[in-house]
Amino acid sequence: MATRTSEGPELVIVLSDGIRGHENQSEGVAWWLGELCGADVKWFRIPCIEGLRRFWWYKIRIFSLKQNTDKSAGNWVGKIPEGNAFISELESIIAAENIAVTDVLFLSAGSSTAPWCLSVARVLGSKCCTIMTPSVIGTDPFDFAVVPKHDHPKPASNVFVTLGAPNMIRPDLLESEAKKLVEKYPPRRNVRWAVLLGGDDANYRLTPEWVKREIPKILAEAQKTDADVYITTSRRTSPEAEEAITNSTKNHENVRALILASREPWNPVPGMLGLCDCVYCTEDSVSMISEATTAGCEVRVLAMDRAYGVRFLLQYITVQIVNAGLISQRFLWGIPKFDVMISEIVENTSFTSSQLETAAAVKWLSDRWTR
Repeated sequence: MATRTSEGPELVIVLSDGIRGHENQSEGVAWWLGELCGADVKWFRIPCIEGLRRFWWYKIRIFSLKQNTDKSAGNWVGKIPEGNAFISELESIIAAENIAVTDVLFLSAGSSTAPWCLSVARVLGSKCCTIMTPSVIGTDPFDFAVVPKHDHPKPASNVFVTLGAPNMIRPDLLESEAKKLVEKYPPRRNVRWAVLLGGDDANYRLTPEWVKREIPKILAEAQKTDADVYITTSRRTSPEAEEAITNSTKNHENVRALILASREPWNPVPGMLGLCDCVYCTEDSVSMISEATTAGCEVRVLAMDRAYGVRFLLQYITVQIVNAGLISQRFLWGIPKFDVMISEIVENTSFTSSQLETAAAVKWLSDRWTR
């Protein structure tokens, strides 16, 4: 048990969906809870629910959790086939730590983990915190919510607003992970660049054509600047895009490392941010942009191809309505919302402010722990 320096949970159980960006946000908050409150941290993976079952539990049955009662929580998690076993395992973890359930905080990031976080906390009598605004249930039912400004959260006593996404970037991690990266892929030049590539989602596309168009431009500039280039992908990068990246970087002398997320479980991003001065980052990833700015790197945001269709058209119509002054900016969504957020993060974030922002969120949580 770490030394307790302030009020707060004795045990933090992070519920993970396996998405790297969500895990990084959770780790940032959990680390500061350990530092400021002396909390132990345990990680636990939520059950995998797919297909129609996923839609049913995460989009339909989840509405019952908005009632925020022990009964609604028990009905949600208890009626999922995996639910009772999930609760039993968590009870075993808490019992092994010899900690009262009231001294436990369940922490989650992302919409898939949010209902698990809320329901098990209510069933066990613990407290819960969500990072970001979960779809459908929102932040109201949670004891605590750490929400980035671009989500336009309504003012509430249980909500702490941050500029960008919380993350795990801090000086000791940057230094240690940079050393690991150097051991695996020693730099040859004094100038080093990182290229962080996302992938396809509802708004953006990282296609083989995009790769063939944009990656050669970065490598040509690196050659002119005499810079080493370290490249990594995300779990959302398609196999076709990864193949195009591999072909575009093959035998290029400036490329020191190509680390594909589909083949390498190790997360090289903190090491890249600790080693490199300049970071290219695709615009689809809030987490990667926030981490790069927190690390104090020069950030160059890469525009991606759009996912055109009805969704894109509705986003454009929303922008016109906002510009006409008929509704507020908080109604922006999709690409326009990301554009505003990225501009604010890149222009206003420094290493010190981002790092202290996460610490401030944890201090806020600890101050309210016993209320």
